[in-house]
Amino acid sequence: MRIWAKIGFGFGFGSFDFKFLYLVKAIAMIDIELKEKLIAKIDSINNEELLNQLLRIIDLESKAHEVYDLSKEEAEAVNEGIAQLNKGMFISNEEANRQADQWLNR
Repeated sequence: MRIWAKIGFGFGFGSFDFKFLYLVKAIAMIDIELKEKLIAKIDSINNEELLNQLLRIIDLESKAHEVYDLSKEEAEAVNEGIAQLNKGMFISNEEANRQADQWLNR
């Protein structure tokens, strides 16, 4: 899949196309080889706890690419914050820390 996405852009610079195609194929082969090594290693693991930990790591990676849809209230809060920022209504991190310390009577 990665190959087709990269080839689809095409450049049309003669021999450059072939070098680019070779590079893309080489990258795809590295990906395939790495995945095969990982599959073989995982297949040899008999420790259920380790397998569960690996699954959690993989799940975290797949969740990192999920799109979170803001609720109406969340979107309004974000837009309000952007409007305040555009109006110069913000303080520095240092000032926020000073105010927090003052509020906590430190």
